[in-house]
Amino acid sequence: MTLLPASVSPVASAESVSQGPAAIILGAGRASRGGSPSALRSIDKESRVLDWILQGFSSLESLEVTFVAGYRAEEITAKYPEIRTSINTNWRRTGPAASLRSAPLERGRVTWITYSDIVFRPDAVERLSAMTGEIAVAVDSKWRFRYDGRSAEAILHAERVVVDGDRLVAIGPEVTESEATAEFAGLVKLDSDATNLLDDALNSGALASTATVPAIIAHLISMGVTASAVDLEGDWAELDAKQDLARFILGTKAESLERLSPMAHGGSIGDLLRISISDWDLTPEDCIDRAIRAFPSELLIVRSSAEAEDGWIDSAAGVHTSVLNVASEREALRSAINEVFESYRTRSPDDHVFIQKMLTDVKMSGVVMTRTHAIGAPYYVVNYDDVTNRTDAATAGMEVKTLWAHRGSVQNIRDPELRSVIDVVSKIEGLVGHDSLDIEFAVSGATVHILQVRPIVLRDTPAVVDDDEVDQFLLEAELKIRQLDACPSNLLGSHLHLSVMTDWNPAEIIGVTPKRLASSIYRFLVMDDVWAQQRFEYGYRDVRPQSLMLEIAGHPYVDVRASFTSFIPGALPDSLAEKLVNAYLARLSLFPALHDKA
Repeated sequence: MTLLPASVSPVASAESVSQGPAAIILGAGRASRGGSPSALRSIDKESRVLDWILQGFSSLESLEVTFVAGYRAEEITAKYPEIRTSINTNWRRTGPAASLRSAPLERGRVTWITYSDIVFRPDAVERLSAMTGEIAVAVDSKWRFRYDGRSAEAILHAERVVVDGDRLVAIGPEVTESEATAEFAGLVKLDSDATNLLDDALNSGALASTATVPAIIAHLISMGVTASAVDLEGDWAELDAKQDLARFILGTKAESLERLSPMAHGGSIGDLLRISISDWDLTPEDCIDRAIRAFPSELLIVRSSAEAEDGWIDSAAGVHTSVLNVASEREALRSAINEVFESYRTRSPDDHVFIQKMLTDVKMSGVVMTRTHAIGAPYYVVNYDDVTNRTDAATAGMEVKTLWAHRGSVQNIRDPELRSVIDVVSKIEGLVGHDSLDIEFAVSGATVHILQVRPIVLRDTPAVVDDDEVDQFLLEAELKIRQLDACPSNLLGSHLHLSVMTDWNPAEIIGVTPKRLASSIYRFLVMDDVWAQQRFEYGYRDVRPQSLMLEIAGHPYVDVRASFTSFIPGALPDSLAEKLVNAYLARLSLFPALHDKA
C-alpha cells in the first residue's frame, strides 16, 4: 500500500506543467545496506522509506515528485506507478549531477532535492520553505553525536558544512573536520532563479556528471547565490546506521507511541490525546473539552510526556506522576492534568501530558529490558506481575516475577503469554533498528498492549560485554554440562543436577559470582576433599576424589548428585542406593523450593 500524501500530485508524464514546486528524489545508486533500493526499505507493513519522504513533503501544495532511479529501477516503477520516474542509465559511473540532468530540472520552478535514503519530518520542509534566499539547506549541528557509536569513518565521510548564523558559508570535502560546524542533512530547496542557474550549469558542462549535491551547492554559492541554513539539530535520519533511525522514531513517551502505533509489531497501542503545557496554561478549558470529546464516557489515565523524561543520555524514568482511573469529567481531568504537570522538575515548551483509555481485564503487566541494564548483556529481562491485574505493578515497585531469557533462546520460553510479549518486543526492535530498549507492556485477553518504549540508558558504564563472547561462554557451558551429565563411577544418579543452595551452598557463602580467589579458597578448605572425607569417616559412601562444587561460566554450583550419594550409608547395596538417589533427584526437580532444605 502506497501512502502518498494528499498534497503530492501523482504525475504520469514529464510533459505535465504546474506552477507548484517540484521535488527530485535521488535514488539511482546502490543501497548501502541490503539488496533492494534504499527507498523501498520497509519501515512498517503500510509504508516504506519513500512513503516517509513523501510524508515529509506533505505541507507543500501541488508538489510534483520525480524519483531518479538507476539500480533496480524496475522495482521503484512497479511499486510506485503513480510517481514520475526518471532513469539514470549510467548510474554506476555518474553521480547526483547526472541524475538531476536526467530528471530533468524544470526552469522557473522552486525545486526540492533530497536523497532516497534519508527521512525527515514535515517541520523540516516548513522551516526551509520559510527561509529567504535563493537556496535553503538543511544541516545538522549535532552531527558528531546524533546517534550512539557513530564511527570515526562515518564522521570522516560526512558531508561537512560551515554555518555562520543562518548563512551557509562553505560545503564540501574541502571543509575539514575541525572547521565543520554541521553536516549536510540531505535536503535542499532552490528558488526559481537558483533552479535556472543549476540547469545552466548542468547543460553547459560546468558541473561534472559525478558532482555530488554538496559540490552542486558549492558551485552555486561560487556564482554568487545566497545560501541559508536550517539546523535540524539531529531530527532526521539516514539509513546507513540503525541507531540513527532509532533516534528518529523514539522521542518523548507520547511521540514514540504515536510513531510506533501504525507499525507492524503485532501489539496494540491505544489512541492517545496530547496536551502541551503551553496549551494547558493558555486554554485549559479547551484542552478538557478535547479530552472529553476523544474519550466521552470511559475511565482514563493521564500520563507524563516530558521532553527530558526518556532521553538517550539521561533518563527520568519513574520521576514523573501518572494518574490512573480518571473519570471523563471536567474537574477530575483538571485535577489529574495539573498533578502530572506539577510533577515535572523543570518545564519546557515541548512538555506534554497525554491521555489514554484505561485498560481493563489485565492478566499480566510488566517491563521488558531488551538487554541487561547494568552492562548491556544479550538477555531479555522481564519483570512482570500476573497476580494483581494492575498495569503499574512493575513500575510502582511492587513485588514481581522475573524472567531472564538469552536473546538467542526465546523459543524456549514456556509461558505462551510471555512468548507473545517477547515476540512483539523483538518486532519493535527490528522496526526501530535498536536492540537496547526499555518497553512497558500489559496483556489483556490475547492482546499485548505497548505502554511505553524508550532507550536503555547505560550511565557511566563501559561497554564490557561482547555478544559473541557471551555466546561462546554459553556454548562452552553447554558442552561442559553435557560432559558432566555422564555419571562418574563413584557417584549414583541418572542425571546431573546443579544447585546454588543445596548442601554447602555457595550462594550464601561466596555468592553466585565469586571472585577467583574466593572460589579457590572455598574449594581448598571445603569443597574439593574435606566435605567427602568427613562423611566417609561417619560411615557414608566414599565419593572422593569428586569435588562437591562445579564451576560453569563463572558461577559455582553444588553437584547435587554427589551430595546425595555422599549421604548414602556405605553398606547399602548399589541397586537400592541408585533408586534412592534418583528418587531424591526426582523430588527435588518436582519441588525446587526444597533446594535450600537439601
